[in-house]
Amino acid sequence: MQQSNNSSGIVVCNKMPGITSMDVVRIMRRATGLKRIGHGGTLDPIASGVLPVFIGQATRVSEYILDNPKEYITVLCLGKTTDTYDADGEILQKHDYFSVSRETFSQVLSNYTGHILQKPPMYSALKVEGKRLYKLARSGVEVERVHRSVVVSFLDVTEWNPPFVTLHVKCGRGVYIRSLVHDLGQSLGCGAHVVELTRVKIGNFSLDEALCVDNSKEEIVSTQWKSFLKPMDSVLISMPAYVIETEQEVRLRSGEAIELINSQIDNDKERYCRIYNRHGYFVGIVRPAGDTNLWKPQKIFAAEEPSTLAPSAT
Repeated sequence: MQQSNNSSGIVVCNKMPGITSMDVVRIMRRATGLKRIGHGGTLDPIASGVLPVFIGQATRVSEYILDNPKEYITVLCLGKTTDTYDADGEILQKHDYFSVSRETFSQVLSNYTGHILQKPPMYSALKVEGKRLYKLARSGVEVERVHRSVVVSFLDVTEWNPPFVTLHVKCGRGVYIRSLVHDLGQSLGCGAHVVELTRVKIGNFSLDEALCVDNSKEEIVSTQWKSFLKPMDSVLISMPAYVIETEQEVRLRSGEAIELINSQIDNDKERYCRIYNRHGYFVGIVRPAGDTNLWKPQKIFAAEEPSTLAPSAT
C-alpha cells in the first residue's frame, strides 16, 4: 500500500465484533493523535467488517459513502426471535424449524430481492421526534416505525446447516440486515435472528484492504494507519472527473460558477463532478447551476498533495 505524508484521507478499517463504530473513531483518534476523524456507514456492535474512517478534510466527503452499494455475509439462526433481531438481544420466542427445507427457504428468500418494504428495528440509531430508537427501546418504549422502500440486489445461501444459515447479501442504502433476517424468519413461520454479520464491501472499499481495529490493536494501528491511508477523493470515483485551468480554479475558490464542456460532462445526467487542477491536486466537487453549462462549487478543499486519482490534463 502506498505511504502518504498527507494527514487527510480515508482509512478502510475492519471493525471487530464487540465494539461500536464510534469506538473505532476513538481508537483512531488516539492512534493518530488527530481529532478531526469520523466514520461512514455505522456497523452494529455485533458486526465486523468494512468501516471507512475519514480523517482531516476527508470528513467533509463522508456523506458520499452512504449511497454506495454494500455487501454482507451474515449467519442467521432459525427458530428464535430476539428483541434486537440479533444474538445480543433477549429471546422473545422459540419455534420448531425442522419443517423448513432448503427449498422452502430459497422460495421465501426470493421474495426479499429487488425493491422491498422494510421496517427499521427498534434497536437502531434512527431518531423519532429527536430521540434515538435504541434509547426508547432500552427504556421499554416501542414506537411505530414507517416501512421504507429499500433495494436488495442479491441474496444467496452459501451454507446450509440448520438452524444456522449463511447468506451473501448485496444491497443499497438503508437496508438493515437484522430486519431482513427477522422478516425472513416471520415469513418462514419459525422466526430468525442474526448470529454473525460481516460487511465485506462498501462502494469500492473491501475487507481485504482493511486495517484491523479493536481495543487490543491500538499500538499496531498507531504504527500502520498511514500505510492504509487512501486519498479523500477515492470515495468519489463514481463521479465524472474534470481538469480545469488556473483561472477557473481561482473562480471556484471564490465561490463563483465555471463553465464545463458538455461533450465531456453531461450535466443532465450527472449530479456532481470532481474537479482537479492541472498539477493533479483535488480542488473539490461541483454541481450544475440550473440548465446552463455552468457548474457551481459544492465543496472546495485546501490543496495538500497531488491525487493519484487525478485524470491526465489535456
